[in-house]
Amino acid sequence: MRVKFEDKFPRFAYRWRYNDDEYSAFSPFTNIAFLPDNEDFVYDNNKGYNVNMANSVRKIVLNGLDALPPDAKEVDILYKLSND
Repeated sequence: MRVKFEDKFPRFAYRWRYNDDEYSAFSPFTNIAFLPDNEDFVYDNNKGYNVNMANSVRKIVLNGLDALPPDAKEVDILYKLSND
């Protein structure tokens, strides 16, 4: 089964949208959501990288966003890959 994040290293942040349609600054981005597929380091000389550097994350749960500020009406979830 192919894992959705196998070759991706995502990070997340958020920002609030206020009642006057202004936006807050971005929160700091999270650490990279990464679980190694295999703990062993296997360097492939032909490919030039560790072939076991595959992400086995199957599900990512974001929490801590239930404290909506009183003058905010929604939250934007920001998604960024490590190479962006």
